[in-house]
Amino acid sequence: MKKETGRQNIYLLDRGLQSTRTMKAFTMERVAFICRAKENRKFVELESFMAEGQDLDMGESRLIRDCKVQLYTGILINNKRGNKHYREELVESHFRLVVVESKAR
Repeated sequence: MKKETGRQNIYLLDRGLQSTRTMKAFTMERVAFICRAKENRKFVELESFMAEGQDLDMGESRLIRDCKVQLYTGILINNKRGNKHYREELVESHFRLVVVESKAR
């Protein structure tokens, strides 16, 4: 995907994008996107956008979290024995994380 000149496209990906490195690349290329990520995604919260006393009711859903985060990515490492494993590392890019819960549960 790439940003089209003169257009303001927003790409919507339903779990089709899981790689933090790809998300970072989209951000660097200024490609606007929204994706549904895995629930157990590892991140560090940098700033909350929720205000005290804010109405969390969104009709059929309820707002659980709205914040700026840094996501972890796995860096492939070869250890001394030649085995491959992943080391977790924070990416420099910041993302907005919104967690919404359906009331129908």
